[in-house]
This record gives sequence, C-alpha cells and structure tokens, in this order.
Amino acid sequence: MFARSRGTSLALCGLLAASLAFADTALPPMPLMQQYVFGVLRKGPKWTADKSPALDSLQAGHMAHLGRMWKEGWLVAAGPVTARNGWRGLLIFRADSASQVRALSEQDPAVRAGRLAVDLWPWFAPQGIGQGYTARTARLGPGSDSMVTRWVTLLRTSPKPSQLKGAALDSMRRGHLAHILGLLASGHARAAGPLTGAGDIEGLTVFVTDSLDAWTRANADPAARSGDLTIELFPWWCAYGVLPGEE
Repeated sequence: MFARSRGTSLALCGLLAASLAFADTALPPMPLMQQYVFGVLRKGPKWTADKSPALDSLQAGHMAHLGRMWKEGWLVAAGPVTARNGWRGLLIFRADSASQVRALSEQDPAVRAGRLAVDLWPWFAPQGIGQGYTARTARLGPGSDSMVTRWVTLLRTSPKPSQLKGAALDSMRRGHLAHILGLLASGHARAAGPLTGAGDIEGLTVFVTDSLDAWTRANADPAARSGDLTIELFPWWCAYGVLPGEE
C-alpha cells in the first residue's frame, strides 16, 4: 500500500510474500485473499441535516435497499461513519469489479434522490468478510445484530514522500508488508488491503482494538515512519460478524 509513484502496492507486496514464503520464515503468513468492492456513501448534492417525514421515508427506503443487497448476496458488510467529513457510511460488496455493483448501489432511494452519493473502488482483502454475520443471522434469527465500533485507518500517499532508494527502499517496503501481515496474523486487524482508483488513498486496515491502540499500531508501519504514507483514523459502526474470524 505504497504511493503508486514509487511503484508499489500491497497487491504487489502480496506477490512478493508468496515468492519469498520459503526464503524468509520470519515473514508473517499471507492470508487467503479475494477481490471485493469497497463503497463509500457520502453526502450528495441534496444532503440536508433537517428532519422531515419525507426524509424519514427516504431513510427507511435506504435501509430496505441495503437489506435487499445483502439478501441477494452482493453486500457483505455495511455501517455508518460520522467522524470523517462528508462520508456517511461504508459498504463492502462481494464482486470482481465496481461495474458489477454500480447500477445496483445507485438504485438506493437516497442516492437516486441526491441525498447520498456513492463511490466504489476495487479492494483486495482477506477472504471471509461477511461470512460470520451470515452464519450468526442464520443461527440466531433476524434482529440479532450486535453493533460494534471498529477503527478504520486509511493509508494515504504522503505529499512529501521519503527519498529512500535502493536497498533502503526495499527494506522499507518489506517492513511495510511484514507490518500489515503481522497485524492480520495477530488479530489486531481483521481486514487490510489495497484500494484501486481511490486517489491518494492507497489502502485501508480495519482494527478490532480501541482507537489509541489502532492509531499506535498503524503509525508503527515503516512506511508511515518513513513519511511515505500518512494515516487517517475514524470509527465505523458495523454488525459483529462481518469481519473474518467473527461469528
């Protein structure tokens, strides 16, 4: 999840991990990965904080639409965010490309009305997102959601990247990969991976720790310490079970 101008990404680092798996036993294991589509619901051109029966009806339609996408097997995780300017919610789709779910996501009544807008980016992340929630719902029945706060870190391209070159750059890249894989292996983070086409957002990590722990661990990344990536942290409210390893 490095700045693309420096020719790296976590997907590329994943290939590096596979190629070095037998050469370096100190490298944390690479989890099984798959393609998702990561979505952001943000304030649309007709957003308002006002309350009205019409907006209540629109919100009800929005929630019903999310439920339909989940029942159809496209949506595997969703939940609101409030601390990031303009962003209102996060969506994770089981899909190979944004084009597969763009029309579906834009059928949301709140999106059609202009109250919300949606951005979609391919995301390469660990397998199993949403599986625990589906199993939990089947076991406990509808209405059994237990909402929890998870901490999302965005890894952004630094406006002033380091001038590391050669062996020093390779070492930093390798340290970044080891750091991300270590977070996943330890369970402090349950999902992490690169985004494609998201501007200066290179990737994201979802922590299951508290905010201070997430912030401290995210900034311990060698790519953050070198100044090649900057870290942005915010809370995400989602159902227990949507992240791998939860049920």
